[in-house]
Amino acid sequence: MKKMMSVCLCLMLVVAMAVTVFATNGAAFSATASAETLYRGDTVTLSVKVDCSEEATSYGLMLNYDATVFELVEGKCAAEGALVNSFDNGFAFMFQNPTVYSGSVGTVTLKVKADAAFGTATVAGEASVKNGTTAVTATGFSASFTVACQHSYGEWTEAENGHAKTCPTCGDVKTADHVWDNGTVAKEATCTEEGTTKYTCADCAAIKEEAISMIPHAYGEWENVDENTHKHVCGACQKEETENHGFAEELTAGEQTHWYACACGAKKEESVHTFDETTWSKDELTHWHGCTCGAKADEVAHSWDEGVVTTEATQNQEGEKTYTCADCGETKIEKIPQLAPTPQTGDEAHVLPFVLLMLVSAFGLFATVVAKKKFCR
Repeated sequence: MKKMMSVCLCLMLVVAMAVTVFATNGAAFSATASAETLYRGDTVTLSVKVDCSEEATSYGLMLNYDATVFELVEGKCAAEGALVNSFDNGFAFMFQNPTVYSGSVGTVTLKVKADAAFGTATVAGEASVKNGTTAVTATGFSASFTVACQHSYGEWTEAENGHAKTCPTCGDVKTADHVWDNGTVAKEATCTEEGTTKYTCADCAAIKEEAISMIPHAYGEWENVDENTHKHVCGACQKEETENHGFAEELTAGEQTHWYACACGAKKEESVHTFDETTWSKDELTHWHGCTCGAKADEVAHSWDEGVVTTEATQNQEGEKTYTCADCGETKIEKIPQLAPTPQTGDEAHVLPFVLLMLVSAFGLFATVVAKKKFCR
């Protein structure tokens, strides 16, 4: 009912203020909003203006909005002689001007209701401009707003592929990946069962578990079973593992015999030592008769002779003396120290300066004789 009264009032003013003018391009209304994103309880002010390019005597603008979203706070008209009116879901500007008018129409302040629906809300301006009784081309405007929720999310709760929390006001759901800690061992792995590591999310307390691989068996030493096999036993679970003997390629030497040995102590082809009585084996200190397995018999220290000087020592270098073992022929070499320099006697010490003096005198006499001969010529 109020809306109809406002429209009638607007039409009556248009008729009353009629003046004959010539139309050209018309009038265009526009509005600038103080904000585009609004929250429940916010206010927004629309500043309305008109641009008119032809003669007009009456201007009318009716603003429509959703009354479930907005409520009117106040409206102010800036044009001279203007009337303003509000109704259930709108607001109207009405004014007259005897000449072309371009400029501010006024402002309207709206408030978002506490229970307004979230989403897009529109405020539309429907224009009516006349020059006398003749309609002038006029365009209104449409302003869109986003009514958003000031989310107040609850606690994180476990969700698929992560965790989530919900805004109780609008039902919006925010998701995120779990934030796992470094994990704790819930069950130690053994050689018969896998273990378990437990991880906890720092945000939502969700839990995940990962398996720990079984550890290897802790087998003891190999034990001989029979002539073909040996075994070892795991000290943790008593699991037995049996394999065939594996004999070394080199002989193992005992006191009287030698053999090819297995890790379990089994012996293959054990036989007594066979020493080579014709040939001495030797090292730097001893010689002996050897067996192919490395065993030794008749080992004694070398029997060195008195040695032979193989390199004479001089005042400039050391000499060498070679010793030979009378039994096995092993040799060793010892160094002979350098000879000390020959000392000079007392007479030789006095003669040397005298000889030098004589040589200098003789050279001087020779030079004098040569000079006289050149002069006499």
